[in-house]
Order: sequence, then C-alpha cells, then structure tokens
Amino acid sequence: MAVTKDQVEKTAKAAQKKAMDAGQAVGEAAKTAAAKAREGIVAFGTTVASKSRELMETAKLNTQKSQKQKELEEAYHTLGEMAYAKGRLRGDMGEMARKIKEIYAELQQLEVALNAAQSVKECKNCGQKHYVGDNYCPNCGAKQ
Repeated sequence: MAVTKDQVEKTAKAAQKKAMDAGQAVGEAAKTAAAKAREGIVAFGTTVASKSRELMETAKLNTQKSQKQKELEEAYHTLGEMAYAKGRLRGDMGEMARKIKEIYAELQQLEVALNAAQSVKECKNCGQKHYVGDNYCPNCGAKQ
C-alpha cells in the first residue's frame, strides 16, 4: 500500500498541531509555575520584611530600656551621694556611710600604689597625673 502525498501532508499537519498543542500546554504550565513561584517569593519577601521590622523594633526598644536603666542607676547614685554629703544618715544608712568611708580610704591607697607602680604622681595644683620626673605639670604648668 503506497502512501500518498496528501496522507503525508495530513500526518505532518496533525503532528505539527499536536506539537503546537503540547507547546501551548508546556507554556501554560510554565506560566502557572512562574506565577506560583512569584507568589511564593512575594510571600517570603513579606515575611522577611515583617521579621526585619520586628527585629529592628525590638533592638530599638532594648536600647531605650538600657538607657533608662542607666539613667535610673545614675539617679540612685546621685541620690546616694546627696544623702552621704548631707551627713544625716542613721541606722543602716549610717552603717553604709561608714563602709563608704572605708572604701574611699582603700581607693586612695590603691591610687597611691598605682601611681608608684606607673611612676606618676598627681599635680598639687590641678590633680592631673604626670610623671614623677616632670618639673612642671603638663596640664596647668604649676611647678612640681
């Protein structure tokens, strides 16, 4: 049985149509996959942006909290210094004042020992530290 030219052309056209239909199906599948991928990327980006804002806000609030805690500590410290300076401390506060005096004395002894170890002394005029061999204070110029 011989194949005619018309049959070959029909078969070729049918194959071409099937190929076009398959190409269209692949194209549609690719569009759908791209749309889903785009939606996933957008959702991921939104999540990242949200988490980023959350982290930034948390960091900002933690910084503010730390600053306020430091302010509170400084206020307590200042209050304690004021009370100590007034000298009207009784009971537990009087005991704490005595302990503070002891600590100040120990700090002064440590300062003298440190200065000796570093070969430095304090200027009698301005209190700035300078080397033992300096004849004049490098800060205020006073004779040593």
